[in-house]
Amino acid sequence: MPDMPFRRLTGQVATAISLSNRRSKDASPEEIGQLIMKLKEAIELIESSGWSQVVQNAASAPEERQTVASMWADCLGMIAGHYRRLGEPESAFDLLDQGAKLELDPELKVKSSYCAVNLISMLIEAKRKAPADLMADIERTIEKLNGQTVPGGARETDPWAYADLGQLHLLKGNGDAAKGAYDDFVRRAKKAGEVDSVLRVLRLLRQALADIGDPNSETLAGGISYLVERRNEAFPVSE
Repeated sequence: MPDMPFRRLTGQVATAISLSNRRSKDASPEEIGQLIMKLKEAIELIESSGWSQVVQNAASAPEERQTVASMWADCLGMIAGHYRRLGEPESAFDLLDQGAKLELDPELKVKSSYCAVNLISMLIEAKRKAPADLMADIERTIEKLNGQTVPGGARETDPWAYADLGQLHLLKGNGDAAKGAYDDFVRRAKKAGEVDSVLRVLRLLRQALADIGDPNSETLAGGISYLVERRNEAFPVSE
């Protein structure tokens, strides 16, 4: 049994996550460092309190197990994102790998694909891997997202699930499937900035693939053009 009550643990971890969400925008490097420290303390709390063992035990209560796994993955992904903003991607890879394992575990049913998708993206951007090297991970993540975005699925209304699907389909070389995912994404996006953030990542990926002569760079280019068109239709610039 964990030595900390479930509500106390989740309350403390949620505080670290909320703090990072509120203060990360326009934060200085020093402030980002402080947010990383708070998130690392939250992870240490999960691990030292015995709740990490609960997550790894299939006999644990499903709701508690899923909640802690989701918060754990969120913390790992947030720290990795902060390191990326600091220009320290090498510090992010192991964190994203840990988070991806939680997200892709079918028993945990984590409603996020941030770590899994960003691990793929950053490995390609860093030119450590080509899409062909990551195809098993790409297909596994697509399978998870397909299951979560069906009618009535856990992420049916989540725009970021469709954004992730679009990116993964492009990396797989399936431009038509990507267009369908981006149609769903734009319909659910709340503002142009959300689409722009996806476009920024796609442009980085396209450039990385072009640099290594990967033919999927052309698929990425087509996907970018399509998403730009859809973005401008959904969020027209006023005269």
